[in-house]
Amino acid sequence: MGNPGRARPSAIAGIGMVVGVIAIAALTAGCGETGSASATVTQTVAAADASTVDTAEATSADAPAAQQLRGSGMRVMSINVATSTPLVIKGSNTGSSNFIVHLLGRGTDESVFNEIGPYTGTTLITELGTGRYRVKVEAEGAWTLDFTQPTPPSNATPIPGAISGKGAKVVWVRADEDLQPIITGRHRGESNFIVHIVSPDGMGEESLFNEIGAFSGETTTDLPASPYMVSVQADGAWSLRFAR
Repeated sequence: MGNPGRARPSAIAGIGMVVGVIAIAALTAGCGETGSASATVTQTVAAADASTVDTAEATSADAPAAQQLRGSGMRVMSINVATSTPLVIKGSNTGSSNFIVHLLGRGTDESVFNEIGPYTGTTLITELGTGRYRVKVEAEGAWTLDFTQPTPPSNATPIPGAISGKGAKVVWVRADEDLQPIITGRHRGESNFIVHIVSPDGMGEESLFNEIGAFSGETTTDLPASPYMVSVQADGAWSLRFAR
C-alpha cells in the first residue's frame, strides 16, 4: 500500500494470524546529503494524534522509537526497516506546490504521498522486506516525515463499532471474535476515498472501498478475531461503521 491510486485485492479470510504484541526493533537511519536544502534526522516516540480522529490512530505507547526525517525542498535520505511488518508514515508539508514522496529500494518504488499545497496525512505500506530504503522527497517548502512500525494498542476500537475522521489516517480496530461484518463507508470529500484493512503482520490485506468524491455504500469481508489497521485515504470527513 502507499499508492492512493491502486487497491490490492489480497483477502484476509483464511489467513492464520498471530494475535498479540509484535516485537519490533527501533528504526535507525542515515541522512543522504544531496542538494543544497537543509535536512535533519531526529528520533521521537510515536504518539496518537486525536485532533481529527475520535479513535486510536496506528500508534502505541509500547511501540519503539520512531524515526523522523525533516527537511526543506527536494531531498534524498535513507531509513532502515527493521522488520517486514507494516510501515506507517505520517507526512506534513508547508509548501504551496507539489509534495511527492517515494520509498525506493530492492526493486521497490512505493508512492507514499502525492499532494499539492499544505498537507498533513498518514498512510501505511505493506510487503516491505527488511533493510535500507531511500526516501525521495519533492517539495518546495519545509516538510516532516515520521516512520513507525506500531504494535496493537490497548485502546483499539472494538468492532462491531464505528470510527470516523477527516483526511488520510491509519486507525486501529479489533475483532474479539470471528466476524463477517456489514461495513458502511461514508465520505464527504471531492477526491479519492480508498480504504484498506490490514492485519498487524501485514500478511492479510483487504480493499474495502475505492471511490472518488462524495460516497455512501456498504461492503463485507471475513475478519478473523484479531487487531487490524484501517488505512483511509481521503480529503474530506469520513466514517466507517462495522455492524453484524
